[in-house]
Amino acid sequence: GNPGVRADLESLVKSVADHQPPPFSSYLLTGNTGTGTTTLARALAGELYPLGVTTLEADPSAFNGDANDKLKQVFSDAAALAEKSPAKTAVILFDGVDDVTPIRSHDGTDAAIKSHDKLMTFVDQAKAAAARKDINVIVLGTTSRQDSIDFEANNCFQRTLEVLGPNGPEERVADLKTILKQRGLQADDAVLQDLARGTGGKNPADLDKIVAL
Repeated sequence: GNPGVRADLESLVKSVADHQPPPFSSYLLTGNTGTGTTTLARALAGELYPLGVTTLEADPSAFNGDANDKLKQVFSDAAALAEKSPAKTAVILFDGVDDVTPIRSHDGTDAAIKSHDKLMTFVDQAKAAAARKDINVIVLGTTSRQDSIDFEANNCFQRTLEVLGPNGPEERVADLKTILKQRGLQADDAVLQDLARGTGGKNPADLDKIVAL
């Protein structure tokens, strides 16, 4: 299950609410397909939004090839959002970060070098800008293919959190509440508990499809 992951992310939300977030923090959420890395990342963004934090969701597939200008724009936009934010904080979400930072080939000539070098360069720049401008930048990456990420780019992230499928009805209830909240919906706890008991073995992606029915 994911109690430890949720606790880490809740701690991050609390630090923002207490006006004491680190100038720069970065998390890589990794897990098998369907275990809910994207769901958790977007849930975190949803928890931060009422605190005045805007999330900039970047499309990693747009950074193939020469990604310099695109990555630079993402971090520049995030810094501008943070400066305008009441919390002086912005989030950048790379959903499927392995598309930005594939493993480099042995000949050392492929585009993966450019992508991962530029990502690390701009991560370093984001750290410096955050410290210099008294703003906070949070970078979230998600992947179901951590073994496809270049090892140096992997090390850009300060924390790697492994997301597992829900273990038991209580964790499925927690996932269902998260999914419903993202859709602007609510349900009685009794209804959710009944649904959780009848969905043993289902991961968050499965639960999301059930909610959408």
